[in-house]
Amino acid sequence: MFRMQLLFRFVLQSYYPLLLSLAFLAFLLGLRITITGTFFYSFLAWNIFLAIIPYAITQMALFTGTAQAKNHIKFMVFVLWLAFLPNAPYIITDIIHLHNPHSDWAWFDLFMVFAFACNGLLLFVLSLTDVVELLNSVVSKKWVQPIVFSICVLSGYGIYLGRFLRFNSWDILFKPKHLLSEILGSLTYPYAYFMTLSFGFFLWIIFLIFRWIKQ
Repeated sequence: MFRMQLLFRFVLQSYYPLLLSLAFLAFLLGLRITITGTFFYSFLAWNIFLAIIPYAITQMALFTGTAQAKNHIKFMVFVLWLAFLPNAPYIITDIIHLHNPHSDWAWFDLFMVFAFACNGLLLFVLSLTDVVELLNSVVSKKWVQPIVFSICVLSGYGIYLGRFLRFNSWDILFKPKHLLSEILGSLTYPYAYFMTLSFGFFLWIIFLIFRWIKQ
């Protein structure tokens, strides 16, 4: 019990601003459900949970010293993280639901989705910042920024797979053949390249701005 209390206190002190932001999202969603009596936007709770996973992975990697682990362990952790990373900025695309007939609180719904999307972007940047720290300890610094840019572009493609082809991160395990078939098929679609690069460059610029502010 005492250890749990210490862990709770540590988490609260270390992540207080982020927890406050997530609590605000819960308040907005709870308020809408209570007043409207509908659960239409409840999927946002699941989406923000998925957005937290990559940041949780990188934080655990930093705390457990994954950078000093064996190469195959580092590779598996990296692949797992990369598979879930697009879920964080993916929330941007949830603005499409504002056209749904159930979205009858236009301005409130717009603000709520915007707030969730901002938190998704924040979690993306925080997680990628952790990865930069890990990369600095395992690869030459000249490779860090090209790797970061590649991660942003891959995340852009992950958003495309999720929003337009309706795949989830776990489909890598449960629908590998179907996923591979659709990926190969998308290589012939100019729209896939357009959306991937648009999302990718946007995420990269957001990350650079965050690093610039931090420095």
